[in-house]
Amino acid sequence: MALIPDTQGKLREARLFLNKLIEEDGVLLPPAETSETFLHHLSAFLSAARSVTYVLQAEQKHLYDAWFDSWKDSLPDKGALLRFFNNQRIQEIHRTGAGVTSTIEDVPATKFAPKPGDFPAGIHISAPPGTPITTVEQTVLFFEIDGALEEVPHACGRYLAILARLVTEFEAAHSTSAKTGVETCPNSGG
Repeated sequence: MALIPDTQGKLREARLFLNKLIEEDGVLLPPAETSETFLHHLSAFLSAARSVTYVLQAEQKHLYDAWFDSWKDSLPDKGALLRFFNNQRIQEIHRTGAGVTSTIEDVPATKFAPKPGDFPAGIHISAPPGTPITTVEQTVLFFEIDGALEEVPHACGRYLAILARLVTEFEAAHSTSAKTGVETCPNSGG
């Protein structure tokens, strides 16, 4: 039996909404228009991703409470990205929406490959060899993290990777204690 099945489920849910974000990021829209569907998927991702730690704590409170802070402090950024995304979720769920910045950029038209079932819609380009790639003006959404702009899907992917690491390392650290009922404390050698 899995140590944290509900947490694993939340991680899969967050991954699903990240994939939806990435898919929607490839939808061609008129310049200066943002996909409402993209923003809905972002909201769902923020909620599901933040729930990973909540559910982990609910499933294994004693182990989580004794372990999480030292794990977070072991991260290269000491948990700064976790805090950033928690603040984004608070803004999205309890205030006026996630703090995204938008710009209009020339994006390679090849980013907008038609999806199965879209035919005949899509962009079809024909040009002699050596012709520069055609670009399309498109709204691109960013988070500002530590003073730098990062595209929303990429930043969300980094956050999900940290959450996946959290789950993997929690299970590795506690798999024997869950089976035997004996808790092992990190830093105590036993």
